[in-house]
Amino acid sequence: MSEQTVPAAGGGTAAAPTTDSIGVDVDTAARAVPGVAAVYAARPIVARAVDHLARGTAALSSVQVSPSSAEATVSIGVELGRDSARVAEAVAARVRTVLAAHTSAAPVVRVRVSRLVLTAPGD
Repeated sequence: MSEQTVPAAGGGTAAAPTTDSIGVDVDTAARAVPGVAAVYAARPIVARAVDHLARGTAALSSVQVSPSSAEATVSIGVELGRDSARVAEAVAARVRTVLAAHTSAAPVVRVRVSRLVLTAPGD
């Protein structure tokens, strides 16, 4: 997960987003979907710990992006009483949008419904 440079507007180069920063964007997109109660770790704990120590962030989603491919795995908790398949489809659509901003390849997105979560009234 090294930082790459890309051509910047006006010449020169700019740092390309790291897979961890894209992963944080993927996590945020998943959390914004109605019916998602939580986003859980889809990456090994060691990888998250290294990213947290190195960059101060640690995406929960697993993301691999290159100019020719993009893959993401997201693990979610769905509010009890919601159609988990529809919530997962909505998450996948949002994640594809995030990945499409970073590659021209058709993204492959996996959404795991890890838990059904009973939420308190008003949550």
